[in-house]
Amino acid sequence: MMSISFIEIKDYCKDFTCIGLVPYQYIDKYFDRGLLRKLLKWIGVYYNIVYFLKNENDNFLGGIVLRKKLDLNKVSFTWWIYNVYVREEYRGKGYGEILLNQTYDILKKKGIKRVLLKVGKKNKIAINLYKKHGFLKKSEDNNDIVMFKYLI
Repeated sequence: MMSISFIEIKDYCKDFTCIGLVPYQYIDKYFDRGLLRKLLKWIGVYYNIVYFLKNENDNFLGGIVLRKKLDLNKVSFTWWIYNVYVREEYRGKGYGEILLNQTYDILKKKGIKRVLLKVGKKNKIAINLYKKHGFLKKSEDNNDIVMFKYLI
């Protein structure tokens, strides 16, 4: 049986107090604390939610980071899927699907109607997964494609 663990990293974490919101069992097992502190400093100006996917043995299978960003063009917030990660040995087994589907449900409950993401043009597996989930291309540059999905 799969379980999703919810860990929120909030925008007031510039002083790293939010490291306490992430259970130390995850930090010690999966992250370098110094690197995590640098990451939190870098993302501290956004509102982020991290979801970990683990199995019944508490093995980390993957995770997803959602980011609420201020869109200065529209003077409103947009939600982005900032990172989707499934450990290599668990890829191709549907865990990316689980992460995405759970994420859509969570965003819908928050009243979010649209989510965006950026994916590298060379990442064909991810692009195909996102297309399968109804993402459409919004724009692209030399390296990346920005995609969006309406959550209905």
